[in-house]
Amino acid sequence: MALLFDKRQTGVTVLACSMILIAGCSAMPGGSDANNTELGQITVENADNTTHRVHVLVERDSAPVYGTSVVLDGVSSTSNETDLSIDLAVLNNSAWTDGTGNWTVYTRVDANPSWNAHAVSSETESACTSVRLKIEIDASVTSFTPPCESWPPSTDTDRVYRRNP
Repeated sequence: MALLFDKRQTGVTVLACSMILIAGCSAMPGGSDANNTELGQITVENADNTTHRVHVLVERDSAPVYGTSVVLDGVSSTSNETDLSIDLAVLNNSAWTDGTGNWTVYTRVDANPSWNAHAVSSETESACTSVRLKIEIDASVTSFTPPCESWPPSTDTDRVYRRNP
């Protein structure tokens, strides 16, 4: 009789653990919870003094939807020598404006073979999130995810805007 009780107790424990794991997985990125985030503009700016080529790959729900490579000049002084000019590119968003999903933007700089992931958070009050990628002075890339309504800014005199690549 003790053996029968141990088998039932083990079966219930395995079933309970399985239910917990399944519930936990649905809350993870790529789980069953739908992400209703739209992806807005992606901008890439070079805050380093050196010219860099940045490679960008955009994925929705783990499937690639867009890729490009952009060369951005290093920071330079403007004519009055007190302001800096930062080279910035606004990527062509026509490849990802047709829906929502779980978004990840990958970057790599110059000949670096390693890609860095920049997840687009769905935990914002806005239904649309933009991505601002910034090349730092050590050639790493940091990302910010402002709401679409606020990025890119309408006027910003210390930046040089480039055409869509």
